[in-house]
Amino acid sequence: MSSAIRMPGDFEPQSAIILGCNELLPHCPRLLVDLLTPLLHCIPLIAIVNDEAQRMQLLTLACDWGLPAQLIHFICLPVVGMWVRDYGPVFVQKPDGELMILDARYAWQDRPADDQVPTELAALLRLPVNKVPLLMEGGNLLSNGQGLCVTTNGVLSRNGLPDECRFQLTSCALIVPLMLPSCNDGDTNSNSGD
Repeated sequence: MSSAIRMPGDFEPQSAIILGCNELLPHCPRLLVDLLTPLLHCIPLIAIVNDEAQRMQLLTLACDWGLPAQLIHFICLPVVGMWVRDYGPVFVQKPDGELMILDARYAWQDRPADDQVPTELAALLRLPVNKVPLLMEGGNLLSNGQGLCVTTNGVLSRNGLPDECRFQLTSCALIVPLMLPSCNDGDTNSNSGD
């Protein structure tokens, strides 16, 4: 048994999908149905909705389209962003094989409900949650599942670390920054998933 905490690779089989439905439901319901249709038949789905009214809307939409609505699990939080990967949890595997959620500091401090999702999900799944003293969006950290993680220069600079820095993180043996060219269009929200 390894003594290291392991962050699974993005390409590894997933146990569930977390889907931010708060914006899709009112603005793109047909797209939401198109996403739900294949997902509900092959993997557990956790839907993030703003409140009980949205939860009921989503259940009604799924039933209207003949989808197995009973398979949808919910987190009701008044989140702003639908991109769960930005504020959502990072799952890691402890040396004993148990899962744990890492919760980094979220860059958008004016979105407290978004920042609460990892803690709420940990409670729903009955998993321990560990705060990480890094400011990042989840799309800025990718893992190969074997100890190598890549991140962007932005994560390093937002946390006061030099671009050439390589450092230890709880779930990765080594983090290597992606050396991406600077954007001249002022976009500060690019991530390593782009």
